[in-house]
Amino acid sequence: MKRDDSLDPAELKRAGGRPANINSEAVLNLLGGPPDGQGPMTNAQWQAEAEKRFGMPETTFRRHRDKLKEDRKVKLAGKKYEVLW
Repeated sequence: MKRDDSLDPAELKRAGGRPANINSEAVLNLLGGPPDGQGPMTNAQWQAEAEKRFGMPETTFRRHRDKLKEDRKVKLAGKKYEVLW
């Protein structure tokens, strides 16, 4: 292997991905009741609403949902998630 001194390390590809344009609070607001939210929803309903409103993939939705659960902002009551205000 030979070193190529003509290459610029600053131009190397950076790790990253698509920038986050929706935060967990926006996902939480879908459960918040009118006008923004619809109140308690099943996981499937909540995920479908996030996809419809934000174009959010399921994996991204799960990451936000799990963070909201971890932060104790939502809880699963029966089969529906609801906001803990």
